[in-house]
Amino acid sequence: AFAAQTLNVFVPIAHRLGMWYFKTELEELCFAVSKPQAFRKLSSSLQQVHAEYSSLLEEAAARIRAALKADPILRTHTESIRVQARMK
Repeated sequence: AFAAQTLNVFVPIAHRLGMWYFKTELEELCFAVSKPQAFRKLSSSLQQVHAEYSSLLEEAAARIRAALKADPILRTHTESIRVQARMK
């Protein structure tokens, strides 16, 4: 009951306020509580995907960082460059 209430009330509030991190956390926790078997199965699958692709993602980020740092025009107009890689 609390998970359903959270999904119906608090998740939309977090969404409207632009609190994306909290919205996502609440949705994930509600999923874990309301459907624990499906949550465990999906979590396991996501961990496998993360393990398989994390090095590729970081390699791509490093290549983008290097290309941006080597760009002469960009170097003259910025002090620092930050590239972050994340799985979504």
